[in-house]
Amino acid sequence: MDWSRGVAHSLANDPYLIHFVHRWWAWIAVAALVIFARRIRARPGGRPASVAIHSAFGAQIVLGILTVLTGVAIWLAALHQAVGAVLVAVCAWGAHILGRRDA
Repeated sequence: MDWSRGVAHSLANDPYLIHFVHRWWAWIAVAALVIFARRIRARPGGRPASVAIHSAFGAQIVLGILTVLTGVAIWLAALHQAVGAVLVAVCAWGAHILGRRDA
């Protein structure tokens, strides 16, 4: 880790630090997603979106671990990215449910 060039440089260029930060922020995101999904599940008709959110972040965790264990197999890394996009989509679905006035 070369701190002489600054923290921003290390956060962008040190692969070990990037991996460490990515892994720990992922757990913070999971905690937020669990709370988010539980709020959605409490709304009428919100259970399918809640299940989709839990399933997507569960798959994301498994794919992230497998990507690291395989030494970053490109097909797994790409699938990890694709599931990340699905996770964004199901979170938008959940946000829509939370924002409805009829709920």
